Amino acid sequence: MKILIGITTAETVCHETMESLFNLQRPENIELLLKIHHSYNVAEGRNQLVKLAFREGCSHIFFVDSDIILPSDALIKLLDANVWVINGTYPRKELETITNSNPFTTLYRHEPKGLNKINFGPFFMSQAELPNQGIIPVDAAGLGCTLIDLNTFRKLGGNDDWFIFAKEESQIHMGPYCLGEDLYFYRSCLRKDIQPYAEASIRCGHVGKMIYELKK
Repeated sequence: MKILIGITTAETVCHETMESLFNLQRPENIELLLKIHHSYNVAEGRNQLVKLAFREGCSHIFFVDSDIILPSDALIKLLDANVWVINGTYPRKELETITNSNPFTTLYRHEPKGLNKINFGPFFMSQAELPNQGIIPVDAAGLGCTLIDLNTFRKLGGNDDWFIFAKEESQIHMGPYCLGEDLYFYRSCLRKDIQPYAEASIRCGHVGKMIYELKK
């Protein structure tokens, strides 16, 4: 059994991320492959990594963002969940999130007032909404710590367009709030009755950057 750890980035990979990868607890009898794909086109990079995982005979792809710090048991917990798509959690990087005592994560839940999940308006889940541990269903997530069974892509179909950085006109066939390759992917999963999950106990670090605005 093989798992491809895939990172796509236009920048260098943070040393904290690499250190956490080297410190990952390795599941028994599983070979881990690491590939860093450098590109400004994140969606295309993810598609290329999935195709590489197929060529290498992998059973899963483990997407890790270049600024995520993984707990050492993250991969083992994700595998133990035994579902097709499962995420770890990590805080968003906006200043109001970083300084908030209850930061928002990159997990999404749909508007709870009876809206169809295919046309959901996504809402970020805060850390306070998460249980201490256990698997919970989500509607979408950031792809910074995401384990995907390759059967997911077989069910979705297509050759290399599982991730598309959706534009405004995509709302016609994908529904609102579909911008970004991550939301596009999860919307596609929901349309094929593939339920994404998250393991609430996997709390990743997120390396932040301070951005100073120039005075007008």
